[in-house]
Amino acid sequence: MSWLLIVLVVVSSLQVALSQEYIPVVDIGSLLSIPNDDTFCVSAHDVVQSIHHACTTSGFFYIKNHGVPDELLNQLTD
Repeated sequence: MSWLLIVLVVVSSLQVALSQEYIPVVDIGSLLSIPNDDTFCVSAHDVVQSIHHACTTSGFFYIKNHGVPDELLNQLTD
């Protein structure tokens, strides 16, 4: 796949996301603080469903409560 085709696919997907007037937010915080295996299965299923929904409706999503320190995120924009 050429880089031009990849860019066109991303731009097309972004246009779909923006036409829906929002980009979904997926909260993965429940996966980072799992008290037991049963809770993990329920939490993982919910997160997977949220990601699937976001990917099939808008093609993009934000992740919140990911555990990446703010200092590191700020370094990405510097």
